[in-house]
Formats: sequence, structure tokens, C-alpha cells
Amino acid sequence: MKKPGNPWRCSLNETLRILRLLEQGKINAEEAARLLNALNPEHYTKRRKQRVWNVMGLIPEIISTTVAEKFKYTGSEQTRTFTQKNKIDLHAISGDIEISGADTRTININQSGLVKVNERNENLKIKAITGDLKITAPKKIDLEIKGVSGDIKITEINGKINLATISGDVRGKKLSGNFSGEIVSGDLELEYEDIENIMIHNKNGDITLYLSEDIEGSIEVYTDDGKIRCDFPLQKKQESKHSLKGIINRAKSSIEIRTAHGDIAIKNLQERKK
Repeated sequence: MKKPGNPWRCSLNETLRILRLLEQGKINAEEAARLLNALNPEHYTKRRKQRVWNVMGLIPEIISTTVAEKFKYTGSEQTRTFTQKNKIDLHAISGDIEISGADTRTININQSGLVKVNERNENLKIKAITGDLKITAPKKIDLEIKGVSGDIKITEINGKINLATISGDVRGKKLSGNFSGEIVSGDLELEYEDIENIMIHNKNGDITLYLSEDIEGSIEVYTDDGKIRCDFPLQKKQESKHSLKGIINRAKSSIEIRTAHGDIAIKNLQERKK
């Protein structure tokens, strides 16, 4: 009697095959995104179908730093604990990511799927092909996140966040510090209680930024095809149909937001909490 195959391993093999075709130039990013979504239709139906077009050197970089390396196979869920680090460097191909800051001196990773974790000096490098990740870390930490497909949620982190994703929504709550985001397809919603600098570039999706009412910074907002809303009174305001510039309180930090297809809203965080 023939033994039933492992659907998880089949999905992994198909994912790797699609990414190799993309790396070889036999399919483009849009075709790769459709094929990856087809492998996980339940996840795909959670969000509306969005336009994804050829992007970046992000895909080859992810492939070279994940697929080409040796991984630890973990077919079941497990939790791993590491000592406190200054930075988490995370590369993920498929799966949702949740990172929460806490009053702790360790980093706990709850993982399923194919994951490899390396400790390099003050950095924790995580590379994942499939499966969801839930990470608890000290609140004061920097994050470098690169992903192909999956939603990302970040809570109570104070540090530098650099994020690049191809498909998936991004949510951030109770954040402080710097944020730099390059997103191809997906909505982005962030809450910032204190900022240094924020830079967001989105190809296709809505952007909502909640700021504390005592934030001080200059804003530059652009959308090729969408609406702009700002709840804060602006000094030196310059406005057109698809752009908005000005200063909130004073120009201590900078906020730059650009999207090709989507709406942009800058809202009062205190009003949301009421």
C-alpha cells in the first residue's frame, strides 16, 4: 500500500521550484506571486486580490539567503529561547510574522515550518521558508525584516525597523523610533507614540499612520492614484490633489510617504484611543 505523501513537504518543494524559476528569469514577479498564492488559497482569500508587478532585487536576495543554505527541518511547532540581542534580522518566504516587545532579557521564537536561526555577535539572524513565526523580544531592539508572502504584526518595539515585503498587510502598534518600509502589495497601518524618522514607499495599498498629538516633524506625502487625509494642522502647508507637505508643530523629524495606488491618512493617535 502506497504511503500518503507529506503535504507540507510538497508545498515546500513547490515553493522552492517557483522561486528558482523566478531567479532564473523564466517567470516574472507577478506570475511568481500568483503561483505562491495558489499554494495557499486560504491565506490568499483573506485579502482582496491586488496588483503585483515586477519589482526589485529583493527576490534574488531572499532566495540567496534562504533557499541556498542548509536549514533545520521542523515539522511541528516548537519554541526556542535566545539571549538578548541588539537586532533581529529576519528573512521569510511564506507565513505570517508577529513580533512583540516585552520587559524581558531573552528572545523567544515560536516557530513552525522550515527555520534556521544563527547568533552572530549582537544580531539574531532568522531565515524561514514556510510556517508562521511568533517572536517575543526586548522592547528596545532593531528589526530588519524581508518577506515574500504573509502578514506582519509588530507591537511595542522601540528601535529602528527596516521592512521590505512583496505581498501582505503590515500592522504596527505602540511603536517608537525609526521606520523604513518598502512594500509592493498590501495595506500598512502604524501607530507611533514617538518618532525619529519615517519613510514608507508602497506600490499598491492604503497607508494609515497614527501619530501622537505632540509629534514634531515635517511631512511629505504623495499618491499617484488615491486620496490624502491629514488630521493635524500644518505649518507652511503645500497641498495639491495628489501631494501634501507641511510641518506638524516643528520640523524635528521627517515623515515621507509615497504610494502608487492607494489612499494615505495621517491620524491623531489620541483620538483613536478615546
